[in-house]
Amino acid sequence: MFTDMTVNRDINRKFQEFTSTHREAKLPFDFSVLVLATGSWPLETLTKDNALPSDLERCLTVFSAFYKVPSMDC
Repeated sequence: MFTDMTVNRDINRKFQEFTSTHREAKLPFDFSVLVLATGSWPLETLTKDNALPSDLERCLTVFSAFYKVPSMDC
């Protein structure tokens, strides 16, 4: 858990740099993410009954694209 929190500071810093330098990644508000290791946190997945609002869905899409880029060293 402590490792997750330490790594997240770096990921969020890099994500902020990414969104400020890529016009297509501009978000409607400040957004930060906590990436958690599976099995360490007892979380349930989202269902269609509790879908995200469109602005948050956009943030999730942009972050997912950022996180999946190997050169970001996340």
